[in-house]
Amino acid sequence: MARRKSIPRYVGGVITFAVALLAVAATVRAPGASPASPSYIRAADSECGFFGGPWGPATAAYDPGRGEVFIADSETNHVYVLSAADDRIVANISFGALCVNPFGVVYDPLTHQILVSEIGGGGVALISDRTNNVTGFVNLTGGGPMFIALDTGQNEVFSTDVNGNISVPSLTTGSTVATISSDKSGQPLSIAYSPALGDLFVANNGGQTATISEISGTSDSVVATLSVNCNGPPPGGSLELPLGILYDPDNGLVYTSFNLCGSLSEVDGTSGTQVGTLPLGGLSFGGALTYDNVTGTIWVSGWTQDILVGVSASNGQVVAQTPLPSEPGLGIAVDPSSGDVFVPLFKNQSVAIVAPDGDLVAVVPLPVAPTPGPPAPLPTYVVVLAILVPIAVIVAIWAVVVDVRRRESKYLQLSAWAPRSQENARPDRQAPPGPPSGPR
Repeated sequence: MARRKSIPRYVGGVITFAVALLAVAATVRAPGASPASPSYIRAADSECGFFGGPWGPATAAYDPGRGEVFIADSETNHVYVLSAADDRIVANISFGALCVNPFGVVYDPLTHQILVSEIGGGGVALISDRTNNVTGFVNLTGGGPMFIALDTGQNEVFSTDVNGNISVPSLTTGSTVATISSDKSGQPLSIAYSPALGDLFVANNGGQTATISEISGTSDSVVATLSVNCNGPPPGGSLELPLGILYDPDNGLVYTSFNLCGSLSEVDGTSGTQVGTLPLGGLSFGGALTYDNVTGTIWVSGWTQDILVGVSASNGQVVAQTPLPSEPGLGIAVDPSSGDVFVPLFKNQSVAIVAPDGDLVAVVPLPVAPTPGPPAPLPTYVVVLAILVPIAVIVAIWAVVVDVRRRESKYLQLSAWAPRSQENARPDRQAPPGPPSGPR
């Protein structure tokens, strides 16, 4: 029976290596990549929404490292990424069929992540500003997080929730370290962090008096409840209540807007006393606040009013009043390098961009479906595999050919040698007898 010829081990190893490379190329995903986004379900077709919603684009945060603006949209269940350089939507981050209602958004300069509160999801999502992928999630015990602020000194997130509390999750451990009652008679809404004091200030929108709470970032507890007013009777005799809040690092003042008042209150962050007010021109209902530390301008969006107002923090003068095409959301952002202000328009599914002088530069629509971007460059691992795989295949073929030729050469040598060996082994080819022996 003929003996089966086996492939040498080194040839099999080369072939195995080539097959393994092909398998890796087919299955390995590039670093930072994520599986295909889940199917999108529009809020009108599901039960997304809150407070009688659904709402649209609600808040925005500026990422100075990337020059981009992140907009949370609780209606479409997306977070949009807008390039501040060319006013173009460059990414569309979908939360899929889960009605998490992304609402509050803040930039973390330490980790280069975007933190997004999820009213329906009960926690805070972590988004990488490099890949625009959700990289983590921090659960909250309070539930229904709304506005959020980042305490960079303690690496903690402070989030007001729909139950009237403030949850404090640690970004180091990923768990809630404290649940704070801001003001039992009111609903905590906007929240601002003071890096100079290490404290946070919360606007309490409820109760019989207008107050803001000061929370220690070290002890995670309320250290003061400060009374505020807009120095004037609100329309219809109703009680004006705090809505937006802002800490100005340049003068150490805390500014508060009111939902039924056309002024901002000024509170000394150190003493906790109100030192003045700032009229808002044609704005009767104050909303979201942001501060441009380059121009020293406080920007205030209207609450139920389609207007944006800029006020000088140094002299209290109104420097800009910009009509908007629709009602603004509850969180606005500014690009300090250009001075542009980004205002989500939650009833118009868009973002208004306002120049430092108050001119309306553009209104950028926010798409419902994911926006296709330019083709991404091939990852390094794909390029490496594209080079190694053909080389491995060529080496494997060469090794097989060399081995076959070696075996054929050996076979020919054996074939040439075998007849002579057999002929020498025949009986009639015995050596002739030697000479006769001598006489005995």
